[in-house]
Amino acid sequence: MFAKIPTYSLPRAAALILLLTSGVLSAAEEPKSPSADAARDVLKERLTVLAEIVELQRKAYELGEVQFNSVLTAETDLLSAKLELAQTPAERITILETMVENARRLEEVVERLSQAREATAMDRLKAKAFRLRVQADLLRARAASK
Repeated sequence: MFAKIPTYSLPRAAALILLLTSGVLSAAEEPKSPSADAARDVLKERLTVLAEIVELQRKAYELGEVQFNSVLTAETDLLSAKLELAQTPAERITILETMVENARRLEEVVERLSQAREATAMDRLKAKAFRLRVQADLLRARAASK
């Protein structure tokens, strides 16, 4: 999908990892209160906005206007929003599988940055920890669906 992986500064790599490891994977159960429908409507609106952001980030990346980390961050935000709205175990599993793939891509980007001395060992470890957390969430979701 993306032909090149540009280099970016250490602060950007660290910010990306911080954002991705800051608890984006909250797949809470659907609320039971009377305002559940209103909350769901707000979450759906958020999902629409995030989908637009992903599309704009992809176009901007293709034009060379933003860094690759902007696309990964937008995609992770969108997937997290989808996970919040998922109603079935099968939906959650599908979303988590995509999140694991994105986490692997992030880990690869951080490894390249590290080799170029634009990311630290800590950045590499945080990217790996993020991937492992998402992978564990996927494994738990699969186990719970059996």
